[in-house]
This record gives sequence, structure tokens and C-alpha cells, in this order.
Amino acid sequence: MKKRILIISGPCLITYGIVPVAVDPEDSDGMKRMAEFICRVNYGLQYGCFEFDFRDGGIRFKSFIDCEKHAPSLEAVKNSIQCTAAMFKCYGPGIIDIIFGGVSAKEAIIKCEKSEEGEE
Repeated sequence: MKKRILIISGPCLITYGIVPVAVDPEDSDGMKRMAEFICRVNYGLQYGCFEFDFRDGGIRFKSFIDCEKHAPSLEAVKNSIQCTAAMFKCYGPGIIDIIFGGVSAKEAIIKCEKSEEGEE
């Protein structure tokens, strides 16, 4: 399989939403559960991704806008911020359940996605 590497060298806008709590990096089980949760959540996301720092247990959501050819519109910037907020609204409870409740990644995902379906 041929590897593809994308290098962004031009200007861009990155929006980060940072979780104010972290997984205890000494809690290897909690770190594993959060890593699995993040992988499961990220699969299929189109407009950003969660990031998990294995050094300190930190979690954040990142969205990206390429600005090389032109500046992003106000609408694009708003969407980037709203997307980040929406991801925390949907998946934040799962992050908290894993950190403080010791639930499994699968249980957390099921709860988050059921809550999201109930809002429609």
C-alpha cells in the first residue's frame, strides 16, 4: 500500500475546542478506553476530528479550513465554530462518562448516539 502524505504549507484556519478535564495518564485502562472512544467517534466524521494526547490525557476537537487560495467567509468560520460546539454537545457526555464513570467506549458511544437521535 502506497503511503500518501499531505503537507499543508499555506495559510489555514484551525478551530480547537479543548476539553477542560483530562484522562489520568497513569490510568492505563482509562487511557485505552478513551483512545478507543476517540477512534470510534472519529470514524466517519467529515468536518473535523477529536484528538487525544497520550502524554497528558488531553482531549480536543479540531476543525480545519484551507485558506491558501482565499480567505474563508464569515459563514465558513461560523460553521467551523458551530461544528466544534456540536461535537461536544453530542460526544461530551461520553468523554465525561469514560473519565469519571469508568464506562466502556462502546457504552459511551451508544449513549451519545441515542441522545443525538432523541433530539431529532
